[in-house]
Amino acid sequence: MSTLYVDTITEKTVGSGVQIADLVPAAGSVVQVVEGSNTASTSTSADAYTSSGLSASITPSSTSSKILVFANFVGQTAVSDGRLSTTIYRDSTNLGTGAHSGIGYSHAPSGTHLGMVPMLILDAPNSASSITYTVYFKSGAAVGAVNIRNDVNTGKITLMEIAQ
Repeated sequence: MSTLYVDTITEKTVGSGVQIADLVPAAGSVVQVVEGSNTASTSTSADAYTSSGLSASITPSSTSSKILVFANFVGQTAVSDGRLSTTIYRDSTNLGTGAHSGIGYSHAPSGTHLGMVPMLILDAPNSASSITYTVYFKSGAAVGAVNIRNDVNTGKITLMEIAQ
């Protein structure tokens, strides 16, 4: 192992900036973190995914990076037997693979239900271009309205680029 001791680093050409070329982050390290939030509520009665408006964009530094996506918001089933199915889209691709083609699911067999909906997924987008991740939701049984209640508690989505 070598040790480098430096008292001063001086630019060769004034104004060009001192840069460290070809610095590669260690596998598993967090390269960058991006957060999005939303305070608006939205509702749907459809049995098709609808954007919640909760999204964030990230530009991975490498095509081999993975993106860890966390989302947290208040969901509400507004009718008895209400079913709230949630998922995350990468641009136009649904990342959900659950029984209802989603990532999160809440069912209120009687009455209504209001509670936090946490979501987590690790994505391998194979891209170094800008990507937008958005929370989508639907009424799983199409029996009535379901809501994303960001007015109750601000909805948050966090994207973490993980080096590979």
